[in-house]
Amino acid sequence: MMEKSTLAHSSPLYGRRTGQTEVKPMLFRSVWEFFPEMSCDEIVNIYGATGGVPFYLLFFNPEYSFYENLSNTFFSKESVLYAEGEFLLREELKEPATFMNILLAISKGATRPGEIASRSYLEAKDLPYYLDTIMKLRFVRREHPVLEKPTTKKTIYRIQDNFLRFWFRFVLFHRDELEQGNKESAIRNVEKSYDAFLGETFEQIGKEMLVYLNSRGGLPFRFQKLGRQWGKIPMAPRGQNEYDIDIVAMNDDTKEILFCECKWESGKVDIDVYRSLVEKAGYVKWQDERKEYFALISRSGFTDRMKKEAQTKGVLLLTLEDYMPFAKP
Repeated sequence: MMEKSTLAHSSPLYGRRTGQTEVKPMLFRSVWEFFPEMSCDEIVNIYGATGGVPFYLLFFNPEYSFYENLSNTFFSKESVLYAEGEFLLREELKEPATFMNILLAISKGATRPGEIASRSYLEAKDLPYYLDTIMKLRFVRREHPVLEKPTTKKTIYRIQDNFLRFWFRFVLFHRDELEQGNKESAIRNVEKSYDAFLGETFEQIGKEMLVYLNSRGGLPFRFQKLGRQWGKIPMAPRGQNEYDIDIVAMNDDTKEILFCECKWESGKVDIDVYRSLVEKAGYVKWQDERKEYFALISRSGFTDRMKKEAQTKGVLLLTLEDYMPFAKP
């Protein structure tokens, strides 16, 4: 509304502003200040459902467990958060049903334009208009391999807003049951699949962590950009011929590159994760003469074997406690 009505060329105020600031969701690091007595895991749980929007965070009572809070907020018909996802779309869009289908398709795993169009009952030629609209609203983001040019056709789409991602995945999916007052099925679904759901959230946190360390000289070099990287494995059989690296950060001037994996797992990360990352890095085509570094970000720490290997090979091992030393482990 501000962009269209106040900053647009047709607005009476156009040209009179002295500056502008886009108010974005808070960083994960700042969410801790809402719940200073909670552990890192509990804060990640909340962040995965609400993102960094202060209004949504205020609905979570630190005296209750995460699942008790879900029952009282997202899964309660009387709560603001129960209808907030649909409300956001109806406030911003003229055809909310079509956009809901698109967001639902992405929340269920459709990431490529053809998949999204098919699951949204749209013609492929009509999809770009809808995607552009919800990208401008910061609901969805476009991703391409970080080492490819922005014009590459290797493009996927993901829900950018953590709140909407959770709402479509767990609230809308169970809407019929929740309308009848049955919360148990939704709660069981979250208990069963939330760790897998948080994998993408933990990658976002990992990027934030690396940006933070980069700004303070806490990495082996200062990178210029970072993002996900994926591509084909030469000569590999179909179905096993793709690699994916959670985070790659690089500096084109110094020809230095960092490969990083983020693991939101209850067990400690062992040496096999590092060796797999090294293997995948070998498929990455970038700068023949380059200096490589490796990093692992783990929810639960690292095995003794991995710590010993890290000392020998200079691997950077990070946990949430390294990023938020003031928070509880």
